[in-house]
Amino acid sequence: MSRKRASEIWNYMEVDVGCDTAMCLICKSHFKYSKGSTSNLLKHVKTKHQLEFEGKKEPSTSCETVSVETPVRAMSQPTLASALDRNKPYPRDWARKRELDQLDLRFTANFCRGK
Repeated sequence: MSRKRASEIWNYMEVDVGCDTAMCLICKSHFKYSKGSTSNLLKHVKTKHQLEFEGKKEPSTSCETVSVETPVRAMSQPTLASALDRNKPYPRDWARKRELDQLDLRFTANFCRGK
């Protein structure tokens, strides 16, 4: 007879039978799980599904659309587009630009020759 799982994490996760992984019932992500250690599973649910975990929203097993008015937490890493928008071109007379241009030219020439 199997014993009942005590952790609240099992409201949000399901063990993959025959594997050492568990699947999040909300986002369908898979995580390593072995012999009762649920701290990594709990961390995922607390950070990625905070509203569901705090009981402010019922756990859902289906995909949901997010309205435009939903507040989004600030990301610690900029998007690629914003990072590229911030980049300024090197000044034409900058020595490092000339060095990088020469390296780029050499790389491209070697690549075309198949080296």
